[in-house]
Amino acid sequence: MQVLRQIRERGESAIIYDPACEYLQRFYDAERGDIILNPLDARCPYWGPSQEMGSNAEADAIAASLYQSATDVKDEFFNQTPAQIFAHLLRKGPTPHQLAEWMANSDTLEAQVAGTEMSFYIDRKAGTQRAGAQIYTNDAANLGQRLSTDVTKNTAVDVQNVQMEDTAKQHNQ
Repeated sequence: MQVLRQIRERGESAIIYDPACEYLQRFYDAERGDIILNPLDARCPYWGPSQEMGSNAEADAIAASLYQSATDVKDEFFNQTPAQIFAHLLRKGPTPHQLAEWMANSDTLEAQVAGTEMSFYIDRKAGTQRAGAQIYTNDAANLGQRLSTDVTKNTAVDVQNVQMEDTAKQHNQ
């Protein structure tokens, strides 16, 4: 708590992991410009992972961060396949809500990957392979549904620009 008080007194920024919302109650100040990054909180600004990408390669990095393998095996089918599908969909530039809809609806998902190698992974004739891949894509759909869908909010989170602004501030001091 003391460190946060000092940061506040100096007018500096901090990123706080606060799953119990204890710090939020004590330190959050909307007038100061504090931002809540919790998709379950109505004050959370709009953020869309596809809008954050600076290049198509970043779609793979975002997908890999969401689909972590539970083992040391790197090409585990049920992590790799949903990650490939997720990255493919991100490259199309959807809003979080669109992304969730695409991943939650098997017909829509099939249409989005039609003509790619990913279509074979979720083909209706693929049996347990299809079922396993869809379980994992549905997990990401649930995440997308929790993200704010209000693109008209006054604030939007742009992690790349925040980092650049913070770096510029440091160099100017």
